[in-house]
Amino acid sequence: MKLTKKFLSALLVCAAAVTLLCAAVGATAAPVTAETPAQKQAVLDTINAVRQQNGLAPVAETADTDAQADRMAALYFSTDDGDAYDAQWLAILDTEVEGKVSIGDCYSYKLQNGGWDITDWNNMDLLPTPAFKLLKSADVTMVGISFTNEGGVVLLPY
Repeated sequence: MKLTKKFLSALLVCAAAVTLLCAAVGATAAPVTAETPAQKQAVLDTINAVRQQNGLAPVAETADTDAQADRMAALYFSTDDGDAYDAQWLAILDTEVEGKVSIGDCYSYKLQNGGWDITDWNNMDLLPTPAFKLLKSADVTMVGISFTNEGGVVLLPY
């Protein structure tokens, strides 16, 4: 009986330690999606600097465009199956913001993590993709900005 009590006590101590350890790991594994206003402003400033070089008016970032970009960022890494994923994707792109629908999305790890800068998009032959239009089209007037858990940036031009 004493041996059983000692075993159960040790087992309970181990279970408590594992629970605390899991809670600590969960607390430190916060997603990178909590971007700061300064990070978002830096992305917007970069976009608008390139647009200015191209003789275009700056694009505006709004809470509504950002909300759609947040939805897109979450969807990028979701585990939804093909049909559900496609339906959600189209719903995001078809949702009007200030009377406009998005022209598509641009995604980059590089805006935040020191690689491919968005200014390189200006020099690439991207054809009329959303990234190309964001930097080179007067029709684009708004952009949504969201950061992903992996540290990338989703841009949703309107």
